[in-house]
Amino acid sequence: MDNATVLEASGFPFNGPVIRVLTTDSVNDGFQTLVKNDILSAPVYNPESKTYVGFFDISDALQLIYLSDFFFHLVCEMAPKDVLRGSASEILSTQEQLFIGQIFEDPNDTTLNRPKWAPVKEHDTLHHVLELLADGCRRVPVMNDQGEILKIVSQSAVVAALENLLEAQEKSKVPVNEIFNKSLHDLNLGLKPVKCLRADSNTVKDAFGLMTENGISAVGITDDDGSLFTCITSKDIRAFRDVKSAMIQRFQSEGITSGSLKVLMEMNLRDFTAFTRQSLHEINISAISVVVRETTTLRTVIAKLAKTKKHRVFIVDERSHPIGVVSVSDVAQFLISHKLI
Repeated sequence: MDNATVLEASGFPFNGPVIRVLTTDSVNDGFQTLVKNDILSAPVYNPESKTYVGFFDISDALQLIYLSDFFFHLVCEMAPKDVLRGSASEILSTQEQLFIGQIFEDPNDTTLNRPKWAPVKEHDTLHHVLELLADGCRRVPVMNDQGEILKIVSQSAVVAALENLLEAQEKSKVPVNEIFNKSLHDLNLGLKPVKCLRADSNTVKDAFGLMTENGISAVGITDDDGSLFTCITSKDIRAFRDVKSAMIQRFQSEGITSGSLKVLMEMNLRDFTAFTRQSLHEINISAISVVVRETTTLRTVIAKLAKTKKHRVFIVDERSHPIGVVSVSDVAQFLISHKLI
């Protein structure tokens, strides 16, 4: 796909405006900004230095909610306070307010698995953007020479661009590299153990805890027979509406503090999925997860990701049991490593 070195970042679609948060905003206010605008991430602007310092991501809130539980025990019961003094999770578990800027203060604080910040210029190419996704970026800001963000290139926008390039190549009768028509099995792409929980016997706290523990953004949800029912992703933490409420529920569900605000945290995953999907007007909850087989081609996977605007597809066997997952970053890594773009 030679056009990948021609298509520029300025040409990616973007339904602006750019929604940003400030380093002086509280984590709770930042979280509510994401919920209100139905976005997963927002660039963080420092009004003092007049620069952007990174992304505040929905996964930041999720990790703080869960890691603060660990640090609550470690700081207050199991270890001297100076072991973790100043970490974001310690602050959140011991103070009334944590500001977004505090998450970015210590570059050596590895408490949070934070999304990478790697801005590009208007004339940088799709190839470069794919390299960044392959290297762990979840989205890429496009900035001008004045340091202003013009747009944010999402994973969905990158996959849509790939699909458009492949379609154009096919329509022009130019042969597509044969690798695109090979199966996931033949390419050994995505075939790996899938973190899954049961729809009726596991709870919300189990799902978000599993994501945090493994540094992943989604878990598969199965029926009792092991077949894939749907999935829960980090964005579903938005159902709590604010970080403080989620933290209180987390602490109470574990018996760390007393109280009766355990409603969502204690909900089983089938009920929680129905609750969140209906609030998002996605009534057919069993169809939320996009599934493919190991015989599915890479070309079809890209088409499905583009059509559904999902960040991953689950691979299932003939019994609908999950046997793998292919994410947008997996596709980016494969294309870059095999020099297909």
